[in-house]
Amino acid sequence: ISEGVAAPPGTLWFKVDGRAADDLWIVGSQGQALHFGGGELVSVSAAEVSSGASLFTVDAQGEDVIAVGGAAEGVILHYSSSEDLWIDRAPEFSPGINGICSGAGLTRAVGGQGTVYSRDGDSWSYELLGLTLRDYHACAISPEGGLWAVGGQIVSRPLNAGVVAYAGSQSVPALPGW
Repeated sequence: ISEGVAAPPGTLWFKVDGRAADDLWIVGSQGQALHFGGGELVSVSAAEVSSGASLFTVDAQGEDVIAVGGAAEGVILHYSSSEDLWIDRAPEFSPGINGICSGAGLTRAVGGQGTVYSRDGDSWSYELLGLTLRDYHACAISPEGGLWAVGGQIVSRPLNAGVVAYAGSQSVPALPGW
């Protein structure tokens, strides 16, 4: 995919999301982002605003395109199509943010040390759910607004100590064999 697209050598591409076959977004290392608008794949780099941090996940399902990433300090980048630029809206002192999801009128971001952020307009706030101190990697929002998050020990080997977490109003049975 990255052949013919201007990106720094060695760029890794991590996640893709889109609203339609002709509206896809791809994010990767070094703050790189690509947009496919039906004609060609175009670089929409966020390297400058993200300080070159990797972007791990993109969500294009809500009203905005939002990419998340970072390592020691997390980034939550909103893409402004009218200004053709990314804006970092992460709260100060956020650990790395690995996943973003939207649904049921909600948008949430998850990351290091079990952090969960909720979106309210252009701002994000920390939610004290206390489900785990493990790192979340990805999330999903159920139709009734419940948050599912998965992860574990994901930043160093051995990659183990997995976690599946749910916060919401539904009753969830235990995983088989646990």
